[in-house]
Amino acid sequence: MFNLIEIKNIKELDEAIALSETHVVVIDCYTSWCGPCKILTPKLDKLQLKYDKSNSKVQIYKLNLEENEDIKKWADDNKVESVPTIFIFKKDTKVTVVEGANIDKIEKEINEKLNTNK
Repeated sequence: MFNLIEIKNIKELDEAIALSETHVVVIDCYTSWCGPCKILTPKLDKLQLKYDKSNSKVQIYKLNLEENEDIKKWADDNKVESVPTIFIFKKDTKVTVVEGANIDKIEKEINEKLNTNK
């Protein structure tokens, strides 16, 4: 059982990004055929559990880029060129993009955003 929330459509994506007004929102863009994406998912799940236990305002979402045309267009508009690509939002703004399955870099970026007012 994973603690990550799967985004199924563009409305859910918009709602997730809106949550960044009060939380650090992480969106993991992936595809079903991506090997590094499959390796990253349980690591992100453990990270979400860690933030949940510490009552940190972080929510990590999974976004399957093959889900529907609206999501594909969003990915194209945001220049997703490889998977996994991780977007970090804060205050309704995309503040960081991490390409690849580097969990240490992802966690570092999340922690930096948690500790800043911007």
